[in-house]
Formats: sequence, C-alpha cells, structure tokens
Amino acid sequence: TQFSAQRSTTAVSNWPCQPTGGDSPILLICAPCRLASQVTGSFDETICFWDVRTARCIRVLPAHSDPITCMDFSYDGTVLASCSYDGLVRLWDTHSGHCLKTLAVDNGSSPLSCVKFSPNGQYLLQASLNSKVRLVNYQNGKVVKTYTGHKNNTFTSDMTFVTQIGGRPSITAGSEDGGIVCWDVNSRQIVHRIEGTFQEEVPAEDPTAMDVDADTAAVAAVVAVKHADTSDEAATGHRAPVLCVSAHPSKPFLASAANDPDCTVKIWSAVKPDPQ
Repeated sequence: TQFSAQRSTTAVSNWPCQPTGGDSPILLICAPCRLASQVTGSFDETICFWDVRTARCIRVLPAHSDPITCMDFSYDGTVLASCSYDGLVRLWDTHSGHCLKTLAVDNGSSPLSCVKFSPNGQYLLQASLNSKVRLVNYQNGKVVKTYTGHKNNTFTSDMTFVTQIGGRPSITAGSEDGGIVCWDVNSRQIVHRIEGTFQEEVPAEDPTAMDVDADTAAVAAVVAVKHADTSDEAATGHRAPVLCVSAHPSKPFLASAANDPDCTVKIWSAVKPDPQ
C-alpha cells in the first residue's frame, strides 16, 4: 500500500516476472522517482532492474543470502538500499550495480523486515524481527536511535517517515497486534498509538468475517476512512497484523493495510472532518 502522486490507474505494461528463468516469487517492487526503471526483490535472493519502457530485465544482482524483504531508493535515485532475512543492509550504486557498503547491526543476528532512507538522506531506518526500529548512520554504521513499543517478530512489516502529521518529524510502523505506533524522531517517545484488535481466529458469529475462496483469483479489500484524533472516541486499528503503512507526501493522511483475516486498507486522517 503506497500513496501515489499519479492519478492514473491504467496498466501501461505487463512484465514477465521470472527474468532468470526460475519460479521464485517476487516479494516487492520499488520505483525511483527520477529513473526510467523499476526494481524487484525476489525470494531467490536477487534484485532485478527493469526498463519501464521495454518491460525488459536489464540487470540481475545476487544481492543477499536469504530472501529480500525490503528496498528503498535515495531521493536522487543513485543509491538503492536493500535488506533481507540474512540480517544485512546493502547499499547499491544504481548505475553500475556495484555494492557500495554492507551494514550488519547486531552482527546480522536479527532478520530485517524493512529499510528506509531518511528524508534528508543522511540516515537509514531499519526494522528487525525483534520488535526494534533503529535509525542508523550508514556512513559509519552506528546506531543513532532505537525505537520500541510495537510488536514485529514474524511478518515483514513496513514503516515510514511522517512529516505532515503533528508538526514534528515522526516515524510510523505497523504492529502485529493490529495497531499502529508513531514515535517522535528525536525524543524516541511514542506520541500516538492506534490500538489493534488482533484475534487468532475470527469467531464464526462475527458478521464482519469474510469467507475467502482459495480458488478465487481476486481478493476484495475493504477500505475504511478513520479519524486518528484521540480527543474523540478512540480509533480502532486492525484485527490482524499490520503489514504496510504509507504517509501521504503532502497531506495529513496515513494508509495502513493488514493481513488475513482483516484484509482491509484504512485511511487515517489527522484533521477532524467537517461535521457538515
């Protein structure tokens, strides 16, 4: 789930997804804002660069020793950061494909679920499957700050920097209890929490439970718009682990998406809606 500045939803290209001839599933797609290419990360531990205009794979990198879980481009598109279950973050020159640096916080002992460049391009934010989010100076590999208070031990869950909500730079991450946690970047304090209602199984009598046919190719997602101001009735998060969060680039909105059986995308607003 990602907010986009583009209004068009028309499919302009259909790509073959096994450029190396294998059948490894693609886990993620990452697109730089200033390059005519997109990048995919696969379960087979490779990164593939694609030409958007021709839909051809132009480069394959043997990037990690375990499946790739997340990638992110620097603002100018010249550096790609990738992370993996192998516990490593690697920085790649997007033009040559050379590995510029390898970072191993905790000696790579914890699998990583997400990596993001900071808005100023000076730091990397990385999340590991031990319920910790770290801000890392990638020039020297040192951890600058550590954020805790959410649950992330099993799933690859996304996180994002937020600049349009609350007036101060913050970090937002999904939690496996169905909630969403927001930290102040500088103080590391939790400044907002949306509590989740995760349950192991959806009760049969629950009218909101969805019976999904495993043979059905399309899965319907329920979209709900919520107000995240705690001065009103407490907002309720998801009833399954939150796998993705995304902040709108220019408006005070946040999107979150959760796993089965929740199967919903929620749009959160930091601005109280007009009662009229």
